[in-house]
Amino acid sequence: MVENRQLLVVQANLGEAKAEEAALRVAAINSAVRTEILSRKFGSKNTDQFLSGLDVVLDCLDNVGTRLLLEQRCKVLGIPLVHGAVGAWSGQVLTILPGDDTLYNLYGADGTPIPPIGAASFIPATIASYQVAECIKLLIGRGDLLRRRMMCFDLWNNHQFVVDLDD
Repeated sequence: MVENRQLLVVQANLGEAKAEEAALRVAAINSAVRTEILSRKFGSKNTDQFLSGLDVVLDCLDNVGTRLLLEQRCKVLGIPLVHGAVGAWSGQVLTILPGDDTLYNLYGADGTPIPPIGAASFIPATIASYQVAECIKLLIGRGDLLRRRMMCFDLWNNHQFVVDLDD
């Protein structure tokens, strides 16, 4: 069985570039939305190209090492980062302000890889919704952020809780 965690990509466009297909889908939903497609792998050589001029970054990456790189570059560039991660029926969300080392403290300096775990499409959608909420709170400067706190979701057992992550 093949899972599809990409809600903006459908069976008819399998094999096409996800970024381009997602931009087409977003335009079909709302043509007033401006998209910029960066269909390249994010890495140490191009971080500033990806992050330049951004007000907030949402972490939708799939590995710890790249997340640590993203946190470090956001810190240097002074950009808030909203982290989200999923696995099986679980997920987590937290907000990292410039100067914080939350992911570094959470995952360790070596970024020890976590074995990949699939997730049904509604799990990333749930986590993404909370990431968007955090992003909006950052942009308008109001609301209670998940700074140094991680909201955890266990949708299998219907548990939701917040863990304090004081540095």
